[in-house]
Formats: sequence, structure tokens, C-alpha cells
Amino acid sequence: PVEFQGSIWKIPPSYIQPKPVQKPHPPILMAAFAPAAMKRIATKADGWLPVGLPVPAMKQMWEGIQGMAKEAGRDPSKLQLIVRANFSISPETGPEGRFIFTGSEEQIKQDIADVRAMGADELHFDPTTGAQGGTAQRWSESIERIRELAG
Repeated sequence: PVEFQGSIWKIPPSYIQPKPVQKPHPPILMAAFAPAAMKRIATKADGWLPVGLPVPAMKQMWEGIQGMAKEAGRDPSKLQLIVRANFSISPETGPEGRFIFTGSEEQIKQDIADVRAMGADELHFDPTTGAQGGTAQRWSESIERIRELAG
């Protein structure tokens, strides 16, 4: 059982089921951007889960995390880079400075290629309602289209 008695939180003896399949545990991924948090990723986590960063900033931060992991005696190649892509496909080209994974199909396709070139292990697509509108049909169509763009 799990039990915790802190100054603020108290958890009575509890059983958590089902147990994870992975041994010893599922991967611990952190979505963090502050320097101290990135150091925790490098020294404690199994990987990084960035979202919404321009590719150059993401690349610079990922290289920093890998460098800190190496300095800490960890193998940087064991860290996973799993990028969350909050995407919104628009019929028009997005403006300069647009959010990553938003804009025209060509812009999003280029974002996908850039993240792949950076060495991302996985890319998780999360549709937003922005340019698609809020209907279930439009949402479904955007998911099918992003699947095609990602190849």
C-alpha cells in the first residue's frame, strides 16, 4: 500500500491497481523549460516532453539537457525526446513567428521534418480547435490530414 503523512497532504493506506507493466516503472518524462528543471531532466528523468517551442529553442535546450546528462555521468542517448505537437492546420500560410505546428500544411510538414532532424523519438499530435473550428467532423478531418503529413 501507499501511505503519506505530510504537513499539508495526507494519504491514508491505499492500494493502486493495476500495476505498471514496465519494470521497474513507466518512463518518467518532464515537460519543463526552467534551467533547474532541465537539470532534473538530465539527472533524474527518462526524457523530455517539450511543447510549443520554436525548433531552434527546442534544439538548444535539448542539447543543453544532453550535455548536463553527460556531465552527470548519464548516457545522453538513453534520454527520450518526445515532442507534443498542438497542431492547427490553416488554409493560409501562417505569419512569421507563428507557433510551431500551426499554419499551412507545408509549414506543418516542415515543422515535422525539423523535429525529426533534431532526433525526436516520438511526436504526439494534439489537435486544437483554432482554424478547424469546433465540430467533431472538422476535428476528425484534421487528424486524418496530420497523419498524412507526418507520413
